Amino acid sequence: MGKMTNRVESARDRRRVLKEAMRELDAAASTPTGVGGWLEQVSKTLDDLSEALDRHVDMVEGEDGLLAEIADISPHLQSVIDQMRADHKDLQGRVDSMKLAIKQARSGPDGPAEIRREIRELLSSLAQHRERGADLVYDAYNVDISAAD
Repeated sequence: MGKMTNRVESARDRRRVLKEAMRELDAAASTPTGVGGWLEQVSKTLDDLSEALDRHVDMVEGEDGLLAEIADISPHLQSVIDQMRADHKDLQGRVDSMKLAIKQARSGPDGPAEIRREIRELLSSLAQHRERGADLVYDAYNVDISAAD
């Protein structure tokens, strides 16, 4: 196993928080839509996920963040780093779009189904991003960042 730096350890902590926020959003979206407060609970858990994602992005993309460290020690991984940054922008944009969709949720029968579909797609994209992140860290440090997941 490779050397664990403070930035890798911080990323691992942010990763755990993001995974828990993903799990909470999935659980909220999976409850019956007829349960009182369904939309409000989905909105709250989406806000929590948004905050976890923003903190993750701030931590890894900062001037002294994990991606900068990886670029320094493994410049051959720059294209993967660029993809991670692009993922972050895309994911944050999708979360913002979901927030708007929930605020404008239609009271008709397709509203909850559409929200659930978008949540499933978002969670799938987040899971794929986490996988790419785990691969990037492993390639740079020979450390399995997902070991504690």
